[in-house]
Amino acid sequence: METIAAIIFIIGYIMSLIKGFQVSFVCLLLNFFFPPIAQGIFAIYEPEMRTPLYLMLGSIVLAVIGGGVEVNYTVS
Repeated sequence: METIAAIIFIIGYIMSLIKGFQVSFVCLLLNFFFPPIAQGIFAIYEPEMRTPLYLMLGSIVLAVIGGGVEVNYTVS
């Protein structure tokens, strides 16, 4: 399950770079260095940036459900 989630995440990352290049060079650079944050910002104004964002978020949810990523809420 984690392998499938990682593959989907990489596909979403590559799609975000391609779509970011179509939008602007600044979008491409921000998606390269800060993918989920930049996609969230650009997805508000650019509808073509929403698909890679949904793919990456879906892959993170899939990894959490599959047990590959643990979310720990303990406070020290």
